Amino acid sequence: MFIINSGQSLSIVEEPSLQMFIRAVNPLSENINSCRRSVLDRDVTALYGRENDSLKFILSEVPGRISFAIDRWKGKETGENYNDDIYMCIVACFIDVDWNLQRRVVAFKHLSFPDDVVFVADTVASCFTEFEVDQKLMCITLDNALDDASVDNSVKTIVLDKDKLLCDGELCQMHCFTEILNSVVQAGLELIDDVVAKIRHGIHYITYSKKREDEFYQGAKEICHLDVAMKLRADLVITWDSTYKMLCCALYYKDALKHFAPKHQTFLSNFHLCDEEWNRVATMEKFIKPLYDITCTFLTTKHKTASLYFLGLYKVYRLLGVTKGQENFMAGMVKDMTAKFDKY
Repeated sequence: MFIINSGQSLSIVEEPSLQMFIRAVNPLSENINSCRRSVLDRDVTALYGRENDSLKFILSEVPGRISFAIDRWKGKETGENYNDDIYMCIVACFIDVDWNLQRRVVAFKHLSFPDDVVFVADTVASCFTEFEVDQKLMCITLDNALDDASVDNSVKTIVLDKDKLLCDGELCQMHCFTEILNSVVQAGLELIDDVVAKIRHGIHYITYSKKREDEFYQGAKEICHLDVAMKLRADLVITWDSTYKMLCCALYYKDALKHFAPKHQTFLSNFHLCDEEWNRVATMEKFIKPLYDITCTFLTTKHKTASLYFLGLYKVYRLLGVTKGQENFMAGMVKDMTAKFDKY
């Protein structure tokens, strides 16, 4: 299990240093030298087969319908080599005989042709057939990378046979709510891209030098009377929640940043925000906060019930409605997001 969980190569069992370690821990392990990759490969394959059969039995015992969530994963950079392989993860969500909400990964498939709609649909349908759940299919939730009408229609064309889908497949495709939230937040942050960049690079400028950082916190504590337990931290560009936290931090240290700027010409010329820019940041922070809270609730709740979902949905609906009625720089964006939200 160590080799599987840690993602080690199966050939690690043939490493002399590992064999020496095992003999030192357990002197009775006389057959350690006979352990080869081929033996381990056989054992892992057998383990996979047993777990697969167990999962098939669990799904066969499900009394009702099964919903599926499908995500597309991309390989990440490892060392000097870049792995751009695309994978598809299929997760089954269902209520068991004891009325417990269950969530099981049923497939993690490599997509040789990720842009081929028919190939992707065939891969999904073959998974349903393999686990004999095509007669129990309730709906399919796709992430943004797969949320394509052609993919949805291809899956329905393949699976829609002998009344396998409810309402002739009208309820087959469901959109991912968190993806909708991400779209709304990203659209909002794009309106203040220039300001966010100023804040990000300004924080880098302060924290790059220990002397400047100490000077900043000293001024924040002694002049602005702020608790400096919260530290300046730049965001990760790819995650909007870290950008939101960065904006909150900048607003907290607003007076300290204004006090710091005149003493450093580089910061004053390149990263200092005017009052109008601070107002835009404050407006955006107020807009994103409910979305951030809803996302945190979804991510930290183990069993996401319909009541939790609809409450979050209503909060976003009300937020867009209230913001759309205000006259500010966000009015146009909110109007477009409201149209997308209504379609969702």
